[in-house]
Amino acid sequence: MSQPDAKTLYAFYDLKHSPITFDALLFVAMAEVFRKGLGFDNLQFIITTAEDGGFRRRTEKDHVLSDEDKRWRVRHVTAPSCLAVESCAGVWVCEDRAAARRVFETLDPRQVFPHGYTLDQPRYAFMISQLVDLHARGHDVQVLRSRPEARNVVQGWMATNKITRPIVVLSTRTSTAHQWKNSNLMAWNNFADYADEIGYDVVAIPDTALALAGQIPRLGNRSKTFFQGALDFDLRAALYDMAAVTLSTHGGPAMFNPFSHNRFGMFQGEAFDLGPEEFYRLWRVKWGDQFPWASAGQRVAYVADTEDNIKALFHEVMEAEISDAQSG
Repeated sequence: MSQPDAKTLYAFYDLKHSPITFDALLFVAMAEVFRKGLGFDNLQFIITTAEDGGFRRRTEKDHVLSDEDKRWRVRHVTAPSCLAVESCAGVWVCEDRAAARRVFETLDPRQVFPHGYTLDQPRYAFMISQLVDLHARGHDVQVLRSRPEARNVVQGWMATNKITRPIVVLSTRTSTAHQWKNSNLMAWNNFADYADEIGYDVVAIPDTALALAGQIPRLGNRSKTFFQGALDFDLRAALYDMAAVTLSTHGGPAMFNPFSHNRFGMFQGEAFDLGPEEFYRLWRVKWGDQFPWASAGQRVAYVADTEDNIKALFHEVMEAEISDAQSG
């Protein structure tokens, strides 16, 4: 890594206390909010493991995945997530915590994010509640955007696949961990045919686990499968940005959209996986409510992803967005 630059904010994503999931997107969004607020030109991300090269062990996913799987996810999930802000000047994956410490010791504390972070007393910054609190304090948290070079790649893919109509992206989930979050693939399949019939090009992004196994479900008779987006988050984010709307089940990589200006509908489910108090603690949003910054074309649906509910959410988001444009 190059010598520290006084115009750069250094963001430490510490895997001793933070997950190897797409929650890293929330960290990236928070780092960007702080970069803007503090007046730095760039962000440098430093992703570091624990002293033994290991990882956090707290949640079900922490224990289900092997360290080898986690190292793969760091390079293909966590590190690419850092590219979701154009201020990113670099990403350093450091499996030697001592090396990360040597860099840290050269920095002015004002250049370090999270504020007050040290390697001996790490602080985490990957919670939705923290972004809701930043919004309440007057900060713009819709700061995520794909990189132009990734959008160019997706534009080429669209041309090759003769995609000319407005795009509906279906970002589905099928995982062995937290199976209650998985998508109702039959309902999504039927919706894909419906969206095609009413004038949209449907592009499906399968779950990363299925893409890795070569088990890529086809949704609808005429949809295109963008398996590249399941394996390359940079390209997935570009497709989200170029779509008319993205529909998804739960968060994961689609959590990019609430922190951008993209149209989206996200199914949270019809029943609590947590109690209402715990949900509020994690999100700082009451069950059934929307993100406080969301436009009318950005909706979380607290119902199951049945075919009728997918159609209803699609029309709610699209019609609200049209209404917004007309009123503006």
